[in-house]
Amino acid sequence: MIDTNLIKSLKFSFIDKYVGYFFRFFSTIVLARLITPEEVGIFSIAFVIISFAHILRDFGLAQYLVKVPEFNFQDIRTAFTLMLTISWSIFFILIFSSDYISFFFNNSEIKDVIFILSFIFFIAPFGTIRIALLRREMKFSELAKINISSYIVLNLITIILACNNYGPKALAWGQLSGVIAVNIGAYILYRLPIIYPTFKSSSKIIKFGTSISITNFIETISHHSSDLIIGRFLGLTHVGYFGKAFSLINLFKTLVTSAVWPIVLPYFSHKQRNKIFSSKDYGAVIDYYCIFALPFYGMIFLFPEMIIEILFGHQWIIISDFIQWLCLGAMFSAFLPFIPPLLISKGLENINLILQLFKMTLLIILGLISINYGLIGYAKSYALCEFITFLVTVNILSKFKIIKLSIIFASLRDALKISLTIFFASYFLIKLPVNNILIKFIFISFSITLLWLFHIFRMNHPLLKIFLPIMNKGQ
Repeated sequence: MIDTNLIKSLKFSFIDKYVGYFFRFFSTIVLARLITPEEVGIFSIAFVIISFAHILRDFGLAQYLVKVPEFNFQDIRTAFTLMLTISWSIFFILIFSSDYISFFFNNSEIKDVIFILSFIFFIAPFGTIRIALLRREMKFSELAKINISSYIVLNLITIILACNNYGPKALAWGQLSGVIAVNIGAYILYRLPIIYPTFKSSSKIIKFGTSISITNFIETISHHSSDLIIGRFLGLTHVGYFGKAFSLINLFKTLVTSAVWPIVLPYFSHKQRNKIFSSKDYGAVIDYYCIFALPFYGMIFLFPEMIIEILFGHQWIIISDFIQWLCLGAMFSAFLPFIPPLLISKGLENINLILQLFKMTLLIILGLISINYGLIGYAKSYALCEFITFLVTVNILSKFKIIKLSIIFASLRDALKISLTIFFASYFLIKLPVNNILIKFIFISFSITLLWLFHIFRMNHPLLKIFLPIMNKGQ
């Protein structure tokens, strides 16, 4: 039987994320023509620093409120007090350290961008607790309203300022405006009594948060180490190129993963609390995820220049030289989606920490070795890191009897069949004698979509049991 609560949550989460995707997609196309690769690189470096600080700010407090079986209002007060203390400390540290960060990367504009972004830490604690409680209660309709308002504000402010030559500061002001909108929306839609500061139940929260925050910090280093290494050894323009390539690879995460991710931990935790979680539940997640992910990455792998030209313009065409290696790495990563929330829901935070530490260390070592070979060499090292991480993760899941190997590989079977069929069909479609690049891309995309749908129906894939009732209900 299909979990109706899950379907309802997915519906609102996808509405939320797809509206956000529409705004980001539109603004990405516009901003790619208004902001230069170097300016993108400046913002990327500043945003990496802010991302590290965000991990310390959250300290796993939001995840604690989502996961813990029971808590009282005193726990909420303590979580808010800890978050406020940490956030404001980070705010002042960023303000006073921005000069040193700019000196390290030899660019004065980084200081201005960090200064703007640092105010996120001053205001964020007031909305974060409410957002966590909405997630715990799976009130994704309210979350969708909050986030959609944020998307509108963020992208509108960014585009207006970019048109007025604010460069990387346009991106920074946009981010800050979006956070302000989230805080206002959370305050309106989730009422709480006045939260007076207290540290009374801080020990149990800190115990949980320490493990989570270390893991998240390591994961963030893994995700952003590329910007730091490339920025230090190749320059900020190369950071811009690599970041734009990654933004294309991450379109799937924008389209699908980001919509599902907020639901996964609450859903897995609900299953664990009620002792109804099984390996087949995660096997279904792999199946559903990969049947979308692998064809998506395959399209970018096969038609990189065409897609880059249409989306970003000719000034970004250089990223087609190495983006195929990033596609391969993304495919290996997609084979085992949502591992962190799976392990956290099972109380295996330490195993998740070990996996993230391994991946971070491997990525940095391979990156430092390969950076001498330029962006192509670095992209190859990224693909190799994802492949090795996949093998290690499979081994750990099997060794600790978290998920059976047979379930993992059985769950990948349908996605691999469809992807191989699409790959061979695309080989012939690319040879079509059509000169207009946009018309050719639309025709290829339409043909591949029809082929994908044909296989879904031919296999009688379980996805049909979810989407057909929804479609019939909507008619």
